[in-house]
Amino acid sequence: MKRPDSKALVAFLMVFLPLAGCGDDGVVGPTGNKKEIYVSFPPLAQFAQRIVGDTVPVHCPVPLGVDPAAWKPSRDEIALFQTAPLVLVHGAELESWVDKASLPASRVVDVSAGLESEFAQVVHPGHSHGSGGEGSHAHVDSHVWMDPTLAKRQAFAILEAVGARWPELQ
Repeated sequence: MKRPDSKALVAFLMVFLPLAGCGDDGVVGPTGNKKEIYVSFPPLAQFAQRIVGDTVPVHCPVPLGVDPAAWKPSRDEIALFQTAPLVLVHGAELESWVDKASLPASRVVDVSAGLESEFAQVVHPGHSHGSGGEGSHAHVDSHVWMDPTLAKRQAFAILEAVGARWPELQ
């Protein structure tokens, strides 16, 4: 997969983000659905808010100071995610609750999808596996947004998701 050109992405954002504020007040979309985005992770909320500006409310129910990897939404919060017109999840094995929440696949975007080959792996030296001796277990380092190149690609995925959901904002 070809990587988005950073300069082209910045130019695109500079041209189209100011235009996103033009027009109506953005409460109701062309299909009659309310415009709002629910995100599962505070940095995604910041990325999304920078992309949509004031045109679409962005909600992140993860309380400040709570580890997003350990956070589990309440039933009411899951209902908000289930009915949101657009849901952005970080992916990269961060949100263990997402697969169990019955979120509508047509409205959920994993902003780390397609980046898997570039995830850092964390290896934990392990315990004994019988007579074979030492073992180790690797898992994905879910801090994808900390890599500037991957963060740009996540932002681009958000931009594409917003444009696909609300073409009038492109």
